[in-house]
Amino acid sequence: MLGLDKNEKFLNLFAKYYFDDKYYLANYPEVEKLNISPFEHYVSLGWKENKNPNANFNTKFYVIKHLSINKYNLNPLAHYVRCISSLKFKDIKPASVTLLKNPKYYISLVAIFQNEARFLKEWIEFYRIVGVERFYLYSHLSKDNYREVLQPYIDEGIVELREVTAVVSNKEEWNALQTSLYTKTAKELAKLTEWLIFVDSDEFLFPVNEESLQQALKKS
Repeated sequence: MLGLDKNEKFLNLFAKYYFDDKYYLANYPEVEKLNISPFEHYVSLGWKENKNPNANFNTKFYVIKHLSINKYNLNPLAHYVRCISSLKFKDIKPASVTLLKNPKYYISLVAIFQNEARFLKEWIEFYRIVGVERFYLYSHLSKDNYREVLQPYIDEGIVELREVTAVVSNKEEWNALQTSLYTKTAKELAKLTEWLIFVDSDEFLFPVNEESLQQALKKS
């Protein structure tokens, strides 16, 4: 989504297409008495009260399953839009792809995390199963036991851990920091890895018709 996948206003614009005004008012008639649109009510308050935006979206279930860490402070419907949008890589057609002659790695992964030690092992093992060979992980001011979790992978040469000490005070500064780190890393690894994946530590990218990402990419 070209840098817009963390922009709350942008995501809410698209989230509105998944919002059912009639359903919302029929199930929560008290909202009609307020001087606010049903969608605006859901975004600002309704989701926090476990109200559902349509008949097929259970807010409470989604929050429990997917928003234990909500680093961008998105409402559940905006978060859902962000997730489904990030999967539409098939719609992006690069003009040309030049393969490396002798890459050290076929697939590498880059991510920034903060205080997510309890998820890292499962997340790394998942991506190893689908074909990622090397992880470049940035810890942003983490204070949990992430080093203890990552040390076995560091010792095996699977993970390279890097520390980010910059302090950010708002979303714009965070987006700028993330973009800068990702751009720098992409340039650094341009001749080392054939494919470079940028994901968050709560995202899981997997092939649908193949057993591994490597098989899927080689057929693309």
